[in-house]
Amino acid sequence: MTTEELLDAVDVSPAAEAPRRPHVTAEDYTRMYAQSIEDPDGFWGVHGCRLEWMKPFSRVRDVDFSLGGVSINWFAD
Repeated sequence: MTTEELLDAVDVSPAAEAPRRPHVTAEDYTRMYAQSIEDPDGFWGVHGCRLEWMKPFSRVRDVDFSLGGVSINWFAD
């Protein structure tokens, strides 16, 4: 079976009992997006706490955008 045939055979429709409304409103999304841009460490620090960690993170992000050394790590410790 080809990949295309397999994809055609898989039903990816949402279940009938799935919620019909979004998890956030357009206003909430706009507010949250602005927060994530203005204070990424604060925003993602709050949302990172929504997950269970084996060891709590101490640093939200560690980024380096220098030429030839680009490195982006989230919750890396």
